[in-house]
Amino acid sequence: MKLVEEEFDNKFKNNNVIVKYKGILSDFINDFYGLKFDVCYIDGSHEYDAVKSDINNIINNNLVSYAIAGHDYYIDDRCLGVKKAIIETIGEPDLFFCDSSWIKFNKQLT
Repeated sequence: MKLVEEEFDNKFKNNNVIVKYKGILSDFINDFYGLKFDVCYIDGSHEYDAVKSDINNIINNNLVSYAIAGHDYYIDDRCLGVKKAIIETIGEPDLFFCDSSWIKFNKQLT
């Protein structure tokens, strides 16, 4: 994963549209005060409580205008907390992708 992250960082280092934060959203939620993102992509902890907290922080702070997306929805048993947290907070995702990414469009967030 270190190589994947390095590739991501290199690809987007001069991009002022994509912002990467690493950690649990509650640790830096104040950095986002007054901001709204087109898409928030969650790919951090695979623990149920952390994923649920990130999704709730995105929704409760009105951070996203278009969609919430993320990774590791159905990859294996290690990610069961991811799937459970998503379903409980925003329902079944609208689309799934071959890399186990998912997306839920804002108009359908619960």
